[in-house]
Amino acid sequence: SLSSDAPGWHNKNDSSSSQNSSQKKKEEEEINSTEKEEEDQGPTCWKCRGTGSIPDKQSSKKQRKKKHQNETTTPIIDSAPTANTAQPPSQTKNDSNKASSKTTKPCNVCSSKGYLPIRSKLIHNTKPPVITSQRKSYDGYTFFGPEPLGVVQAQDTLQNFLSKKKNYDDETKQEQNDVRTKEIAIQQALECLDQAASNPKDVIIPIQQQQSSLSYPKWVPVKPGEQLCNLVGKWRILQCIGSHRWTTDDLMTAYVASQTFSQVREHEKKKDDQEKVVRYLDLGTGNGSVLQMTTWYLLHLQQQQQHQVGEIPKIEAVGIEARLEAVQLNRRSLSFNIGNHHRNPDDDDGNDDGNTEIDKKNHISAEIIRADFRDLVVAANQHEEQILNDDATMKVVVNKEQKQQQQQQPNHRLCDIAKYKYDLVTGTPPYFRVDFKTVTEKEKDDPKKMTTNAKKRLLSSDETCALAEEKKMKNNNDDNNQNEKVGDKSSSSSITTPATTTVTS
Repeated sequence: SLSSDAPGWHNKNDSSSSQNSSQKKKEEEEINSTEKEEEDQGPTCWKCRGTGSIPDKQSSKKQRKKKHQNETTTPIIDSAPTANTAQPPSQTKNDSNKASSKTTKPCNVCSSKGYLPIRSKLIHNTKPPVITSQRKSYDGYTFFGPEPLGVVQAQDTLQNFLSKKKNYDDETKQEQNDVRTKEIAIQQALECLDQAASNPKDVIIPIQQQQSSLSYPKWVPVKPGEQLCNLVGKWRILQCIGSHRWTTDDLMTAYVASQTFSQVREHEKKKDDQEKVVRYLDLGTGNGSVLQMTTWYLLHLQQQQQHQVGEIPKIEAVGIEARLEAVQLNRRSLSFNIGNHHRNPDDDDGNDDGNTEIDKKNHISAEIIRADFRDLVVAANQHEEQILNDDATMKVVVNKEQKQQQQQQPNHRLCDIAKYKYDLVTGTPPYFRVDFKTVTEKEKDDPKKMTTNAKKRLLSSDETCALAEEKKMKNNNDDNNQNEKVGDKSSSSSITTPATTTVTS
């Protein structure tokens, strides 16, 4: 799922010189069409192992039945066999065994081709955009928590279109067609969403060539391989097949962060100077699974508090992500759960800030910033130095490293974010592929250490931070030296366990 815009990481195969690239182009032009077809072939089929056929395995009952039919249908010859036709009995038995063992049928996995299609081409060619069916629940269970406000917006927009039909006489034909196409698209999206809630099967989005993708709401999956999947409660998340998808690490991080944060807030209720704004920051948000699950829980607490107390705190959620694909999917998912953004998804280059437009009414704002969260430390240092420079009585001594960091100006929005202290910080470390390596000056920085350093600078005192990290255990027995002499490698090897969630409060 990593792309070329991941910060400081690139593929080893892309580091060739310009001369090598020109030679490769010439070689590619000389390749025959047959060789090109072989390049398009995917891996060898795991079932037939490249043969295109598999043994036709039959049950013992079918084999006995078939043998009985062959014995009854074969004619009985009284005459003795001649010298030309006679065969030794051992040879006839071998032939019959070979014939029975060679009964095969076409492989149903690769369609008797012997190889599998390339996964990326299979995704883009055969996988239509779908809305997955609603998560199964036991009898008597009712979904709780905040409703997806993007659906409410779509319903309101549809009602506005229906009310404008009376004024069609005053509008031009082009405006009528535009309103009509948007009305049909929104109505189709809501119908597909209702079908997915009541249907055990996934619902395919009926995209027509006459309607552009801009007519649909931003949260509708319109590209091949896109899926609007269940996340938590009635909230959903946009994901792509074959790309990064939310995992158990994200679920555990959001759960531990929510539970620990609620315990901390219980102690703070005794304070009279409780803030009316809850600031939440997610580092390396990706597709926004941790950000949206935690925000869902904060909204749930907000709704409970609204019934008890009149005034409720406002929630300000901020996510930082470097990859453009993840930023676009994240903002579109937020448009379903929290509210629409001000831009079209196809025009979103990821550089502008993605504020949601439902702020005042629902006391929540969510924002996805495309940036490297390692620059947050640089921005925080610059902010502290600026505060110290404003005070004439204090002098700041800046070393060479800090001067170099100052020359690398981070995103202007990161500078604004670094001014605040956050009540809750979450983060899951990035997952890097094996063939990716660092090429920047930050190559010595461990992503997990940078995540911890960023949360230390941005986390307010006595608050909560949830980070997912890998736990490594080493066997430090006294017999390590003896085992190494014998050749036992198990004692010196490190065992990596699944990622666990740690909390700093």
